[in-house]
Amino acid sequence: MKFIPDLYLQGLLAQDAENITCMVLESNFPTTLVDMARLHVKQTPLFPTYKKLQKEYQDWCATQLEEDLQSYMHATEKSAIERQSSVFRRVDTVAPMVQALFDDIWNIPLRLREAYVQQWRRWLVRRAVAFINFVKEERYG
Repeated sequence: MKFIPDLYLQGLLAQDAENITCMVLESNFPTTLVDMARLHVKQTPLFPTYKKLQKEYQDWCATQLEEDLQSYMHATEKSAIERQSSVFRRVDTVAPMVQALFDDIWNIPLRLREAYVQQWRRWLVRRAVAFINFVKEERYG
């Protein structure tokens, strides 16, 4: 499973999240990453700082492309300089719902964690749908 930009709710396995920074910056919206292996939450900056960071990344990609083309044209060895940018920052306070998930995960056996997270996600989706229906009824009904 790969990261899909602009999809609001998705899960990634650790092996799929190796190059998550580049993939996140292709999204139009800021992203929050909940790391279930380390039990912590990281997020990108919010608007408009996120858009500025996204523009810097796109400029950097264009520069890298030009440098790669130059090195190919001149048959020189490509420099291995990689931009180290901290796209994600660790969150100091976690939403109570996510903190409860972390607390529960910590207390249940390892073999049951995946099923518990799947059940928790289903509960979250049901709750979101109920909230959307409530807002529709209040607004239009």
